[in-house]
Amino acid sequence: MEEFRKEFLETVKSHAASEGDLTQAAFVTIVSEKLMDAEELTDFEPCYHEGNGVKDRRLKLRIDGYSFDESDNTFKL
Repeated sequence: MEEFRKEFLETVKSHAASEGDLTQAAFVTIVSEKLMDAEELTDFEPCYHEGNGVKDRRLKLRIDGYSFDESDNTFKL
């Protein structure tokens, strides 16, 4: 598991450097591609939002993208 983690992080760093992306954006790109290959997501739209919770303003949240599944009208964040 540690070897997988190490190789994955190196892949993310390499992708970030070659694409001129931030490491965070490269991570989202790679993971979303893997999820689409595994048919967990039908499509992926990157979009970045960071904010606080409605009921508890101390709760922090972040969305890096979404996928909308037309077959059951659901969003995956």
